[in-house]
Amino acid sequence: MNLGYYVKRFWIRLCRISHRKGYGIHSPFAFNLVTGVIYERAQYYAYAELAEKFAAEARDYPRRDLRLLLRLCNDARPRRGIIICPENQAIPAYLKRGCTACRFTTHAAVPQGDAGSIDWVYVGTDADLADALPGLLTLASDRCVIVIRGICRTPQTAAAWEQLKSDERVRVTFDLYDYGLAYFESRLNKEDYVICY
Repeated sequence: MNLGYYVKRFWIRLCRISHRKGYGIHSPFAFNLVTGVIYERAQYYAYAELAEKFAAEARDYPRRDLRLLLRLCNDARPRRGIIICPENQAIPAYLKRGCTACRFTTHAAVPQGDAGSIDWVYVGTDADLADALPGLLTLASDRCVIVIRGICRTPQTAAAWEQLKSDERVRVTFDLYDYGLAYFESRLNKEDYVICY
C-alpha cells in the first residue's frame, strides 16, 4: 500500500469521526453490531491460524478487513452462503471459519437458485453490482446479510448501493465506506447508518 492510500484513509476517517463507535445510534441491534462486532478488538479463535496460513494474501488485502468478515459471519450464523468474485483465497477461508456450519459456495456471478434460499452473500470488487442486484434480492432470505466490498468505488456501484438501500426488504444498512452491510431481518426498523471504520 502506498502513501496516497493512507492519506485517503485518514481523510475519510476524519470526515466520519462523528460516526465512530456507535455515537448517535439508538437501535440496540445496530449499537451491538457496531460496538460488539465491527469495533471488536478481542482475539478470535482463528485469527492466528488464518494469518499464518494466508500471510501472502494478507499483503494485498488488509488483515483488519479479513477479521471483520470473520466476525460478521460469526455474528450472523448463516446456514447457506455465497461468495461472489472474492479478491483472494483468504476471503472464503475467513468466512468459513466464521461459521463452520454454513455451506458456502464461490461463484463468478450470481448463481441461479431458489428464491429466499441464501442467508449470507459476499460481493467482491470485481462483480458488477448493478447487474448482480436483482438476482441477489431474489435469492435473499428473510434473515439474509449482504456484504459488499467497494460501495464507493465507482459512480455505478454507488448508485447500485443506493438502490439496494431503498429496497423495502432491506431493513438496516451500514456504510463503512469500504464495505456496505445490508440486513434483511423484518423485525428491524428501516435505518441507514454511516460508520467510521
